Amino acid sequence: MDLDILMARPFADLVIGLDRTYHYQQPTSSSNLFFFQSCSKNYYANGGFFIMNRNTSKPCLKLWQNEIESNSDRLMDQYSLNRLFRSIEKEEREHHHVTSCHLHVMRHENYLAFPKTNEDMVELMKRSPKNYPNLIHPFNSAVGNVDAHVYEEFVADVMGLTEDERRETDLASVAVIKPSKTFLSYSE
Repeated sequence: MDLDILMARPFADLVIGLDRTYHYQQPTSSSNLFFFQSCSKNYYANGGFFIMNRNTSKPCLKLWQNEIESNSDRLMDQYSLNRLFRSIEKEEREHHHVTSCHLHVMRHENYLAFPKTNEDMVELMKRSPKNYPNLIHPFNSAVGNVDAHVYEEFVADVMGLTEDERRETDLASVAVIKPSKTFLSYSE
């Protein structure tokens, strides 16, 4: 999972919900990777969070790794993932057979929110924590103009910190906001 994705609800809820919807835990001999759909028209899926089976997903992971390594001019996992989607699609279309690697695209539903604008982020922050999606992946532009203290409190809510933990935690080191740039980091 990308570092800038906030886990806003218990991980078990996400795993159970996604399995009910996509049945990713069903036994299979094929290699499968499950990704959330991209917000961009330029990409099939978002590579920031994906589900795999450690034993059977290795062929897909190897293909993705090969795509990343063979395109040294574009070392983005997202770009290489898109190339892999196109490559598999082309292989299946031209040779009329199913490849050994299956890439699945999952809908966001209430599993994932991609706040794109400051207004999207403010609306999301107004919700009570029990109504947050499982994962929150804010665009940099969504939080660039949000008051730093307000965002720190939001991150503390998402993390489920008690009042004592909030006082003991340097929230500024957990959720650092700069104009047009947001990143999460761990203090040492």
